[in-house]
Amino acid sequence: MSLAARLLLAAGIALTAAVAFPASAKPAPAASPEPYFKHAEYGALKLSTSGKVLGAVVPVRGRLSLAVIDLGTNANRVVAGMDGRDIVSFDCVNDNRLVFSVADLQAGLGEQRGGGLFAVNRDSSEFRELVPTIRRQIGSGQFVLRGMRLHSVLRDGSDDVLLVSFATSRYSLDLYRLDTRTGRKSLKSAERPGDVVRWVVDRNGVARAAVTVERATKTRIFWRTGEDAKWLQLAEFGMRGERFTPIAFDGDGSLFVASDIGRDTTAIYRYDPEKKAFGEQMLAHPQADLTGGLVFDRRKNRVVGAEYDAERPGAAWFDEEWARLQKTVDASPPGRMNVVSRGDSGSRVLIYSYSDTDPGRYYLLDVDKKRLESVGAQRKAIDPAAMPTRQPVRYAARDGLEIPGYLTLPKGKEPKNLPLVLYVHGGPWVRGAHWHWRS
Repeated sequence: MSLAARLLLAAGIALTAAVAFPASAKPAPAASPEPYFKHAEYGALKLSTSGKVLGAVVPVRGRLSLAVIDLGTNANRVVAGMDGRDIVSFDCVNDNRLVFSVADLQAGLGEQRGGGLFAVNRDSSEFRELVPTIRRQIGSGQFVLRGMRLHSVLRDGSDDVLLVSFATSRYSLDLYRLDTRTGRKSLKSAERPGDVVRWVVDRNGVARAAVTVERATKTRIFWRTGEDAKWLQLAEFGMRGERFTPIAFDGDGSLFVASDIGRDTTAIYRYDPEKKAFGEQMLAHPQADLTGGLVFDRRKNRVVGAEYDAERPGAAWFDEEWARLQKTVDASPPGRMNVVSRGDSGSRVLIYSYSDTDPGRYYLLDVDKKRLESVGAQRKAIDPAAMPTRQPVRYAARDGLEIPGYLTLPKGKEPKNLPLVLYVHGGPWVRGAHWHWRS
């Protein structure tokens, strides 16, 4: 008998034995790897300023493109795509104009030559390159790369956005206002208070707060009352230790800061620059640093809450209407994170609902009509019921300090005497994992 025949016979005997003794555990069917490597059906969705248009990142011929959906007519179209590139982020400037940046998701991190900033109308007209990609800059013979990047979208009815750049100094960021149709830009930081590493603008797009770093030894915080006013120094800190940082302005021009002064974690406060005094503590978490995530409602012209990313993500609302909306959305099903967002007007609310076992699903809620409709799942091929859970855990280090982590256990296995794969992230100051589904 040949070796091949012996192997076949052995396989047959083993198979027969498995059938003859049903008490033996049957191995789980092998999962197809394809759903874990292919692009999601929806990469990201965002409502326009009026809530009448929905922007989406979608796969087209193996690359991510930008599409829009007119929610009044349900008409949809792909408005932009880049050969050999993927659109990885976008924002709605207004109901008609969008901006986006690109990367190459088929290349390694060290081979990325993307970035850039581009603009297009929702009917795919008036495409314009606003900032060239890194590859284009290198190809044009530019060896010192100080390219611009998007700072924020103004959402003031214009076609303008704010950009930051090290164009005039390798130590200090400049702030520009740029017209996405013409490409013309104007410098908004001519009177900068030092080597600025962070600009904070008010709700009218005026730079009102700045963080500077001087000779890599001191951090200074500055503030001013308006665009033509003089800068006032609020505080000075060393490069290490407790501090506060300006993070946003409210609709009335009041300032929010993030501070860890006298605390173990960073919390969000109101701050009075004229008195140089802390005001009301708006939000704090015992285990997570809160350094942003404020939600501004232009209909009410004020900050209404904040989203945070602790062991499990969540949202805290300072406004009763938003709190009721979140409570309604969270009612069913339980155990999910539901991110709610809306345009500057209109009754539509976009809901992104996800968990550690579900990549996420998008819904549209019409608040006035009390009607909820599904937009689609990010990854239809993923069955949440078959996915393992991701459990937040904490364990003590030798010095007693708690180390946070996530524990993922195989589905259908007793959590005992299992082999362990330890995934250690880089850092040490960066966060390595979050509570969500991962491929």
